[in-house]
Amino acid sequence: MTTTVGVPAGWPATEEQALAVQDELRGRVVLDEPGPAPGSGYVTGVDVAYDDGRDLVAAAAVVLDAATLEVVAEATAVGRVSFP
Repeated sequence: MTTTVGVPAGWPATEEQALAVQDELRGRVVLDEPGPAPGSGYVTGVDVAYDDGRDLVAAAAVVLDAATLEVVAEATAVGRVSFP
């Protein structure tokens, strides 16, 4: 199932605003935690593609159980590109 989404309220509207959000989030990244044991928890894969000619972006995500590789959840979205 594909869903077309709009830009959420409060979302960065310019490249400069998006870069500021990235800079703020960068400080929240935790690099010294060991994470879950191999084969436990979930694994998520995400991909995004841009169609510059039509100003569209498409994204897909899938969540797998790390032990069984069974699909737990999947989603796709398509929307208009609102800034570079």
